[in-house]
Amino acid sequence: MYTEEEIEKFNSKFAKAIALGVGLNILGAIQLIFLYGMEIFNDESTIPVVILLALTTIAVPIYIYYGTAAVIASLAVSVTMAAAS
Repeated sequence: MYTEEEIEKFNSKFAKAIALGVGLNILGAIQLIFLYGMEIFNDESTIPVVILLALTTIAVPIYIYYGTAAVIASLAVSVTMAAAS
């Protein structure tokens, strides 16, 4: 069903997408700590939290899309291998 080249290409895209999602979450946490630690905003400001949630909101669909695609692809490869044997 999938060639080795297609599988390799997907695995590369999958790794990059998950790394992007993790990077966005880490960036959100770092900016939250930095902005509150440097007292750029007062303690009642919600701007750093809004930034963290915005970055998380971008990261979660990336996890869902590529995670679902990975499950579907692995099932397709399993079915193909089972049919070949």
